[in-house]
Amino acid sequence: MRQKGVPTDRTIIRRAETRDIPDMATVLSRAFHDDPILHWVFPDDEHRDRRVRDAYAVQLRNWFLPHGVAYVAVRDGALCATALWVPPERRRVPVSVQIRLLPRMLQLTGRRIGRLNDVMRTVTSTRPAEPHWYFAELAVEPGSQRSGLGDRLIRTHLARCDADGLTAHGECLEKNIRYYEPYGFSVTATSTLPFGETLFTVSRKPRVP
Repeated sequence: MRQKGVPTDRTIIRRAETRDIPDMATVLSRAFHDDPILHWVFPDDEHRDRRVRDAYAVQLRNWFLPHGVAYVAVRDGALCATALWVPPERRRVPVSVQIRLLPRMLQLTGRRIGRLNDVMRTVTSTRPAEPHWYFAELAVEPGSQRSGLGDRLIRTHLARCDADGLTAHGECLEKNIRYYEPYGFSVTATSTLPFGETLFTVSRKPRVP
């Protein structure tokens, strides 16, 4: 029995499952509603949210869940945050997976699939050659932001990075650099996105106990 006055933690952090994909895709699309990269790849205001959600669902089903490490935060029964990582042995998406993704991504992006490819080339251009854990995405439902969910998701896998003795690596826009600094991430490179905005490469060395 819970003691009076002692708060309970109603949040569960766990590995994602296939059944979570629709909710994960929705959280990702809502969290990145104003993302300039997605606005450039999906410029259609009327259909952007649906197309972004569907694009994330395709990637989750064919890449991140079967080949990466995906976490979700569930609070009071509702999935409200997710974090996606790619292990060191999966540095590049296999050609077989690219072929599987292509028809649906082409359907969603149409003539602008070239823009998506340009963004991906920029994103991958600064990745280190040495083995590392790649921090692909962190998304928190807008109504649950600043509630500690992102912090718990990040720390969950950084513990794995430290145990493996591997660097954590990712990219972010300038406005998010300060968010990642307390976790030990620092800017190691910059690149210019096709539409002119600067993308910052951030890396974190493993911490030894």
